[in-house]
Amino acid sequence: MFGKGSHHPGPGKGQGFAGGFTFPEQHSASNSKTPAGWGVEQEHTYPFRCWVKDLITWSHATDLEATKQAHAVVLKLTGTARVLAQEIDPGTLSNGEVTNLADGAGPVPVSGIGILVHSLNQRYGSQDT
Repeated sequence: MFGKGSHHPGPGKGQGFAGGFTFPEQHSASNSKTPAGWGVEQEHTYPFRCWVKDLITWSHATDLEATKQAHAVVLKLTGTARVLAQEIDPGTLSNGEVTNLADGAGPVPVSGIGILVHSLNQRYGSQDT
């Protein structure tokens, strides 16, 4: 939905799906108006791909207007992820844009949160632990 690389790792030997990972509530408070936070420093305990899955769930559960969702996410990012996100035009974060996600579909309308996650995925989505 938001981009490639958002699959969840399978269970390791003797471990459930959580493996050695912690959950978002252990990193930052999240609720129906506030998404879970993420920063590259959390990659070893809360991988980017798991955060994206949580973000997808949050975006469907929140009653926050779609035009405000990406901005709420930016406020919960830390470090270089936040710097990268702040480079995206605020109007694009609010309204999205037509863009080519390089997935073979050509230019398509993408929401602001979709643009944000796609940009972050290009930088952090390939970091497997």
